Amino acid sequence: MDGLIWEYANYNNLKFQIRYSPEKPDWGLIKFSGSLHKFRNGVNYDDLDKYQLAQSINAICSAIEVLPEVVELHSIEFGVNVPLTVSPDLFLDRLIFFKNRLFERQTSFKGATRLGLMQRCSFSNYQIKAYNKSKQYGLPHHILRFEIKVTKMQFLKNKVTRLS
Repeated sequence: MDGLIWEYANYNNLKFQIRYSPEKPDWGLIKFSGSLHKFRNGVNYDDLDKYQLAQSINAICSAIEVLPEVVELHSIEFGVNVPLTVSPDLFLDRLIFFKNRLFERQTSFKGATRLGLMQRCSFSNYQIKAYNKSKQYGLPHHILRFEIKVTKMQFLKNKVTRLS
């Protein structure tokens, strides 16, 4: 399509990319990136249940005037915070393999406000990440964060339920 226009916007810690064509007013594409958890709660070291997630998606769709039913996810990241009585670093130092894949050690990563160890294990459709969430946010209590970053939605086929 000739004459495509890209526009960019930020909304409550989310980044939006909007692509459209003046010649085709009924066609467009909106991509957004950022944390729905942080959008809802300001941080992601607390809990976010599926109802709060659905409310967040509905709030975003309402703000950009798009029906939730027409939204397609092309990647998603989700995780769980595990409270511990000891430093998560003791656990992270002992992560070696998952499904015969070696964990890669990183000492700094995107979104980290403080240096800390993160372990990442990558596959063709997803990545597993584990890191010290309490160190990232300078929290007084110990939280180990496990995340799955889905890079190809095929990974979730037959594994998820509807939010509503």
